Amino acid sequence: MSDTHGIRDNAVVSRAADGAVVVVVHLTGALEPSDLQLLLGEARHFSARAIWAFGGTIDPALGFASTGGYVRLEAPAPPAPLLLPTPPREAIRGLQTTCFAGVWGRYESVSSDRASGYVGLHEKGRWVGICQMDLIARWIDGPGVHPMLRTPERSAELVRGAAAYLPRNRVVTLETWGESDETIEAYRGLGFEVVEALAGWELRL
Repeated sequence: MSDTHGIRDNAVVSRAADGAVVVVVHLTGALEPSDLQLLLGEARHFSARAIWAFGGTIDPALGFASTGGYVRLEAPAPPAPLLLPTPPREAIRGLQTTCFAGVWGRYESVSSDRASGYVGLHEKGRWVGICQMDLIARWIDGPGVHPMLRTPERSAELVRGAAAYLPRNRVVTLETWGESDETIEAYRGLGFEVVEALAGWELRL
């Protein structure tokens, strides 16, 4: 990926879920050291906290850490439902900011989507998790859990909570970003199978 113009075209500046500036690049091949210098220049210009890369390959010597990447899963029918509470509409954006903080691939929410439904985890008097679903598209967003409480079990509970609102006899899609292998296995245990996976890389600055 030595085409200087190409790397600039594939990189954008965005904000992570917690508001931190990140430089995001979609790779179509191997990241070259010269490409990294260009990305670092962009990152310094915008005071970015990290560089996120999707796809491609990166030499470990360049300092990037492999992340969970992007994974899309499908199940022939929603998993066994679990009744979970719905967070107050006014709390959704703040809950997303907290529960997706530090998660690779998660961008800052512009607003809560009134066309979507949400379920949450409420433990010891506070909200600690959130999951979004689209009833029409039969789609579940990868769950967010408070950074100190992230476990595959909680993520699976949120997926089951979202599934409770979906048609029982239709295919359902689950999209995730930056999830651990253990969490993906928990989703498999609910009946999902991976249909698309894109490598993820992060260089913290």
